[in-house]
Amino acid sequence: MAKFTYTAAAGAYGALMVLDDSTLALVPGTVSATGFTMKDASGASVTVTGTGLTYGVSGLTGGTVTSLVLKNSAGADQLDVTKLKLDASILYHMAVVSGWDSDAVVALMTGKSDVIKGSALGDNLIGGAKGDHIYGGGGADHIFAMAGDDTISGGGGADVFFFNKTGDGHDVITDFTDAGTAADDRIAISKAAYASMVVTEDATGVLLTFSGSSSVHVDGWHAALVGIDDFLLS
Repeated sequence: MAKFTYTAAAGAYGALMVLDDSTLALVPGTVSATGFTMKDASGASVTVTGTGLTYGVSGLTGGTVTSLVLKNSAGADQLDVTKLKLDASILYHMAVVSGWDSDAVVALMTGKSDVIKGSALGDNLIGGAKGDHIYGGGGADHIFAMAGDDTISGGGGADVFFFNKTGDGHDVITDFTDAGTAADDRIAISKAAYASMVVTEDATGVLLTFSGSSSVHVDGWHAALVGIDDFLLS
């Protein structure tokens, strides 16, 4: 199980790391069978380590990626990924992008069961194809569980949990907040998913079933509290 930890830098707008694709280049002398480093013009960098790494004209072609570290232009860690065991030849999507000062996107399509942790700010956290454990941390997070049977904890802040009508697996939200305040959490689904949704209360919470391949159990919730105001419909 891989572990992903995002650490927000202190400060206001622009404090989060942005890797500039247009200037990102290999650092001379760092490419080997055990890893490589790339930097952009600002000095922000990504270092990948592994075993038996091989390269082609378009990047990694083989070997096993075991860790990934991203640093901002000041040299401070922004994302530290450990305990990976990822076939480099099928590393089809792994990106870290930041936008506003309170927004960081961690897109982790690894195909494994992962632990994904957000920062104290408002993060966008995206799960992979297997059963992940996603922790939002502080701030108003946007959490996309994606495929697999995921366990999601939003943490503090007014979080939004995104689900598809089909193909998202059978997930669990452990800490949904519904207190009738501006700090309440929301569930984002399509109008079609809402129209077909079946609400079932059990001994530990409420099960929202959108289809045979997508549902979410909301721990500690009650069916009498489920209303249109708890959802963001698209």
